[in-house]
Amino acid sequence: MSKKNIFILLGLVASLVLAAVIWYQISLGFRSRNTKVEAFSIVAGQNTATILNNLEEKNIISSVLAAKIYLYRHKGIKIQAGEYNIEPNTSTRQLFADLGLGKTVSREISLLFREGLSLKEMQAELNKNGYLTNGEFFRLGQTKIKDLPVRLKISPFLKEVSATATLEGFLFPDTYRVYKDFSAEDLAAKMLDNFDHKLTPQIRQDIRSSGHSFEDIVIMASILQKEVRTEKEMKLASGVFWNRLRAGQALQSCATLAYILGENKAQYSYADTQIDSPYNTYQHPGLPPGPVSNPGLMALNAAIHPENSDYNYFLSRPDTGETIFSRTLEEHNAAKAKYLK
Repeated sequence: MSKKNIFILLGLVASLVLAAVIWYQISLGFRSRNTKVEAFSIVAGQNTATILNNLEEKNIISSVLAAKIYLYRHKGIKIQAGEYNIEPNTSTRQLFADLGLGKTVSREISLLFREGLSLKEMQAELNKNGYLTNGEFFRLGQTKIKDLPVRLKISPFLKEVSATATLEGFLFPDTYRVYKDFSAEDLAAKMLDNFDHKLTPQIRQDIRSSGHSFEDIVIMASILQKEVRTEKEMKLASGVFWNRLRAGQALQSCATLAYILGENKAQYSYADTQIDSPYNTYQHPGLPPGPVSNPGLMALNAAIHPENSDYNYFLSRPDTGETIFSRTLEEHNAAKAKYLK
């Protein structure tokens, strides 16, 4: 071969090498063509070829071959399984840096349910956050315990609750970590398990010693949770309510009216107190047939440990939320005239 041909051949090889290098660098500098965040999932045990093919199909990388070469040259990169959000314009280099570091998007979310929310209000919270918006959680919560999925009705404390009761009152308020694709049953199971955990041996013993059933304690706690705010006020209100029950008087709890009406009012009208409902404690003596909210530990303890006093009436100031207790009807009417204008 002549020197001229050798130089031509070397030139061609050099051109090809240069073209390959340029192609390789362009491929690595390729930025996702997607204009919005692209969700990408890597399953544990998935082979590299499948991952790269999936990335190419989603236009996140431009060349599987270039990606293979890059990973071969950077053997320290170990792609991590998980859920990823690939930002628009992410370069191939940055992509593999993120996949190698396992910069996954958490599949868990936090859901906060405050003390005193009813089942209906819990569903509203889920709706607000865009979860279970079809009302699935509300419907499950309204299901009679005897008809619940086995996973739920095996909760130990539910054995002490009427089989015809619902989950209202027993869905413990707290912050819950759940997977984004959680079901109503998943959430309810967590809440029931949490309630069972919160019922310490001492609390269970105190309930047995109180002279009241577990179910009645939860019903009373659900009323106290909605009626007053502080622990001291809850215990005093608990004493007033239990005394009324012992005397055969109507509870006359505004919390039960709020439950019936589905709204909280600073003051309820006479017409409100005449509503025909088994939950209307202005019309029916005794406790309502079930809880009117899902109470927290403070309200439960107040229901178990009422504070004895000579108070017979109370109301809440609309402006401050403070509870005003009265011994006589005259004092109570004076407080109503002063604070409920």
